Amino acid sequence: MQNEPVEIFNAGVPGDNTRQALARMQSDVLDRHPDWVIVLFGTNDALNSFNSVPIDEAARNLETIVTTLLRAGCRVLFGTAPDANDASLKRRHDPAYFAVRSPAERLAELRKVQHAIAAAHNLPLLELETILGPSDGTKESLFRNLANSAADDGVHPTAAGYLRVAEAAARIILAVQPPPHRIVCFGDSITCGVYVRGEGTAAYDAETYPGRLAALLGNSAASK
Repeated sequence: MQNEPVEIFNAGVPGDNTRQALARMQSDVLDRHPDWVIVLFGTNDALNSFNSVPIDEAARNLETIVTTLLRAGCRVLFGTAPDANDASLKRRHDPAYFAVRSPAERLAELRKVQHAIAAAHNLPLLELETILGPSDGTKESLFRNLANSAADDGVHPTAAGYLRVAEAAARIILAVQPPPHRIVCFGDSITCGVYVRGEGTAAYDAETYPGRLAALLGNSAASK
């Protein structure tokens, strides 16, 4: 798709919330001097009963991440939270955590914040709830579940889902000039690419979304 190789870094850490993202942004992102950063955070803040962050704090953290990256001269591709399967989450987490607000309600609240931040800074938006579709437990779903992966998951994409994310990101990035030189994919387990080949890497043959993005952009280098 383009002649010059692009360096792509997989800076995804499973389970990370936005508070933890801020703590490692300097070492994992800014010290690499990227021209593009893909930011995918918020799912753990909203849905992980073991590592959640109040929505007001999550909003402040996401705003800080974006403004810091923009001040550093990075282009930011900002992602929204994907769908999640309510039933699977309630089986894997303390049901009391979702007693007041369901997973779907928590995600809607988070996405409202994410859309507002993107609009305020005129950022291109990677709308994962649209790109990946519903986590409905069917074999055709792009999320791991009992029907397609023998896993009661409902949150993490399949290899086909990660490819779909990479394709959407590539379309957005390649529509902007100049072409990218160094991209950091900054996020949680969805960026890391848990449960697929090449987890945690951006290797050209990895099934992670950073790896798929590397292949789409003609990159043969792997990092982290």
